[in-house]
Amino acid sequence: MLFFASLALFALFPVLFACEGECIVKVTNKVIDKYREPTAMLLDRTERSLATRFQLDASANCTSFLQVGYSKRAYEALEYALFPCFFHGKCQRPSPNGTLADPPGCPNPDCPVVCGTPGSMVHFYSNFTSIAFRTQQEIFSNLTLQNSDAFKDVATCVRDAMTKNCDRTPRTASPSTRSLSRLFSARFPLDMRSSRPNCDENSDATIKYLYDTLHHNLVESWPDICDAGHDLQRCKWEKEIKKFILQFP
Repeated sequence: MLFFASLALFALFPVLFACEGECIVKVTNKVIDKYREPTAMLLDRTERSLATRFQLDASANCTSFLQVGYSKRAYEALEYALFPCFFHGKCQRPSPNGTLADPPGCPNPDCPVVCGTPGSMVHFYSNFTSIAFRTQQEIFSNLTLQNSDAFKDVATCVRDAMTKNCDRTPRTASPSTRSLSRLFSARFPLDMRSSRPNCDENSDATIKYLYDTLHHNLVESWPDICDAGHDLQRCKWEKEIKKFILQFP
């Protein structure tokens, strides 16, 4: 009986005391938290683009459906990309005497072997940031496919907002308004003028524009948001995240 109790305790030991699970969860959530601001910036830019194109009210907030979809997918996608797919396994390697031993710097603070330890994440931090960045792009690429729930929700939101605006916007302006419009046109460029919403635009044209804006433009804006031309400097947070990672043994 004592033997089986000991086995049960041994089986629980890794769950209770090993840091791998805690490291994975907290590091994944840390990266998601740091990406919160760039994600909000990108969605705000996209919302303004939709509002300009379809003459939407500021209250429409149609890209909120992308945020909801992102929040549901982010943790699972990032954890899988970082850990089972790249940082996993033990760091031990055969030593000259034939036994297995941790290389210098492993498990921390700077482990030159790709494995599932804090030191490995620090040593291969450029891989770490690249994986996180690509995962962001992939999440939004999947969210903005035309058959995704998030895309359909955005499309419905845009169409509903357009219908609402068209129902309350007259088709023709009064003579005084036309005179004012000519004066306004002389002083301001076309893209700054307020005009009647695209009430006669068909659904196919709306969907095409949404797909181009969301699936292509939004996803392709990530390199600009994160400054990919300069080693992802705006989405790197190297000092802060390395310090966070190394709090784990």
